[in-house]
Amino acid sequence: MLGINRLLLITHIAAGVVSLLLFWLPIITQKGGINHRRTGTLYSKAMYLAIGTGAVLAIGNILLPQTFKPTLFDTTMSTQAVYEIEWQLRRFWAFILYLGLFTWLLIKHGNAVLHSKTHNVLNTWTYLLPIVVVLLLGIGIFAIGVAYERWLSMIFGILGISIALGQLRFCLRGNSTKRERIVEHIGAMIGSGIGAHTAFLTFGARSMLQLEGYWQLAVWIAPGVMGGLAIYYASKPYEQKRKAC
Repeated sequence: MLGINRLLLITHIAAGVVSLLLFWLPIITQKGGINHRRTGTLYSKAMYLAIGTGAVLAIGNILLPQTFKPTLFDTTMSTQAVYEIEWQLRRFWAFILYLGLFTWLLIKHGNAVLHSKTHNVLNTWTYLLPIVVVLLLGIGIFAIGVAYERWLSMIFGILGISIALGQLRFCLRGNSTKRERIVEHIGAMIGSGIGAHTAFLTFGARSMLQLEGYWQLAVWIAPGVMGGLAIYYASKPYEQKRKAC
């Protein structure tokens, strides 16, 4: 089991690093060009691999915490101590699973809106179900954050809710114009990049730099703030053209 765990972790990290590098290539290449499409496809595949392996790791840690994290336990520990460590691991990995789910949703939606000239596919229950799941999970994460005064849970709960509501609004409306689909694509793909950079900063840079206190909170929030600004400026030309029409 430890060998499988290590293989999953190495694959997850490798796919994550590759996706971080690939994320920037579609941004700097000509929009809609062949290089933009190719690098965007590679980015999506790398992210799917990173999210998939991360989800398996998360589920494994939730179901079998002592098997996946044996170094945190020993035979001298009390039952209460074991319970507390298992609870912390399960809570943490459940949160990571939630982040992975809505990052996957962003990539899926960002690609789907470009290939769906009508909303027939976007209106199906199979397409809408994952969005509703993220909405409900976001409400639950936010409620837990309020109950236990955890700002991180409140922030990412609101983020999941806003992503889900935005996608539902787009999918359930009438057919959209090409510019509207491009704006939706930009927001979703940059949003997925926010997830990738957040994961890198929180699990990589934070550990290397030994950040503490509010600095730890900052590395969770900073990618979202910067990504939000990137979405605004990247979408602005298309929004202006749409208003002019």
